[in-house]
Amino acid sequence: MEAQVRYPELFLAPRSATEESFWISLGYFNLYRIAVATLFFTLTLIYDDELKFGAHWLDLFRYVAVGYLFLALLFHGVLRSREQFNLQLSLHVCLDVVAITLLMYASGGFRSGLGVMLLISLIAAAIVAPRRLSFLYAALASIALLLEQGYWVLAHDAPTTDFLQPSLLAMSCFAGAGITGWLAQRVATNERLARQRGRELEMQTRVNQLVIQDMHDGVVVLDHDGRVVQHNPQAQRLLRAERVLGVDIASQRRTDADIADNAAVTEGGQIDSAEQRQADQYANLFRAFLKDVLVRRGFTVHEARDGEEALRVALERRPWLIVTDVNMPRVDGVEFCRRVRSHSLIRHTPLIFLSGWDDYKDRYRGLEAGADEFLSKDTSIRELLIRIQILLKRYSDLGARSWRGPGMEGRVEVVGAPGLLQMCHLGRLTGLIDVEEVLGAIFGEFCIGK
Repeated sequence: MEAQVRYPELFLAPRSATEESFWISLGYFNLYRIAVATLFFTLTLIYDDELKFGAHWLDLFRYVAVGYLFLALLFHGVLRSREQFNLQLSLHVCLDVVAITLLMYASGGFRSGLGVMLLISLIAAAIVAPRRLSFLYAALASIALLLEQGYWVLAHDAPTTDFLQPSLLAMSCFAGAGITGWLAQRVATNERLARQRGRELEMQTRVNQLVIQDMHDGVVVLDHDGRVVQHNPQAQRLLRAERVLGVDIASQRRTDADIADNAAVTEGGQIDSAEQRQADQYANLFRAFLKDVLVRRGFTVHEARDGEEALRVALERRPWLIVTDVNMPRVDGVEFCRRVRSHSLIRHTPLIFLSGWDDYKDRYRGLEAGADEFLSKDTSIRELLIRIQILLKRYSDLGARSWRGPGMEGRVEVVGAPGLLQMCHLGRLTGLIDVEEVLGAIFGEFCIGK
């Protein structure tokens, strides 16, 4: 049942044998028939036989035109049923052959020029008819033309040489039906192929949308102009925007380094407020995105907006891992890394640079300052998590091999008992204090376990 809801195209009823476009074409073909019959009848009412219509038998011409119009209107009503396409098409063509042959006879035979209208009807029918039916219609039209001319020869003593023109028209009927049917078949094949590919593309688009909806990561798809054409709820939540579809966010994807290079500087040496707000907005978005990714992997994340705040948070929280950018206000990432490596309490903390400007000079400066990794913000989340896991495992193995017992040791007379307690408080050291008395507690030795 779930598959029927999510993939309804897989459970659609089989398509009908006749395309809807064929029925529409047959409807237009019948409208042409109605217009021709109406025109013939109207002309004979206004001009009688002055235009050579009905020159041989005017009353027969009018009766045939009225009957032609009546049956065409009747066929137009039957078309709404959308049943038995080939049967309805065959009736339409047979009506054309009979009616046009009688109109041609009433107007004086083949010399009236009405025989060409049979060729129009055959070509129109060959567009939507199967190949064999097209040749059958051409054969019926050829027989009608030859019978009509034969009647003139037998009943009115017309010369037998007049069979040449009907014969040429009969051959034209076969040629026109064959060529038109071949071209129409190619067009219909291309149309079916295009429709099939369209359905497959629609199916693939829906499947992609379902996959994106179920992803835990935020995903946005941009067009060539940088506008969002597809996104999932997670991306909307990370971007903290009420409306994401159609928004131009490509300009917001500039890195902090780009903003720093292109920022306008005022006379006081301060970055322009608009550029600064844009930099802060980008940094906040990326920081929120990275925090959400790490929290969902089980990490506890503490944020900092600049280098000084990051150093204070690192000293207070003593994290297992530090992820920082190169370009930060107040204290940049390289200087922050140097301060971390120079502080005894956090100098052994793993540190990763995650910068938007992956320049080899910044990479060299960051690694020289003591960073363990230097990655670009374009690095995939999977790659970042792998690097974090390997780095934490490496430090864990180093810590296990370098364990020697006490975390700090020395002589009490050097720092004094109050200083010893203060050092334990600032360093957040836990464990047992083992003091060996030598001439009293004041001159004892101590060691503190981790």
